[in-house]
Amino acid sequence: MEPPRQASEWLVDAYNVIHLTLLGGSDRSRWWTAPVRSQLIERAAWLPPTLGQVWLVFDGAEPTRPGVDQPPGPKQVFAPSADEWIVKRLKASPEVERIVVTADRRLAGRCRHHGAVIVSPGEFIRACVEPGFGASIPEED
Repeated sequence: MEPPRQASEWLVDAYNVIHLTLLGGSDRSRWWTAPVRSQLIERAAWLPPTLGQVWLVFDGAEPTRPGVDQPPGPKQVFAPSADEWIVKRLKASPEVERIVVTADRRLAGRCRHHGAVIVSPGEFIRACVEPGFGASIPEED
């Protein structure tokens, strides 16, 4: 299924995307580092704004000072469970069109149940094209 050309929100299972795309399945100890998170944040900022707001949902406590305003672009959320945060967000506003980025089959099933479109981490990263190179939503792998 091809994702919609425009969406209100992209809810990204951030560490799942990091592991499968940016780190290529390598050692999990690197997941939790600020440089790797920054790499995903930078890449997600390349998603054309016309496609909607990106929410990068990370498992765990916020490593920075809470209450500090976030810069424009992808929003960062730190939660005890990224999966639970994403599902709760879907339940809160079922009328809002949402895309969930994950390869976690269990999370994907729960999100589909609440009307979300599921996009693989690879599709998401390919859609986040550096400005000036044109962006498109790729076909399913």
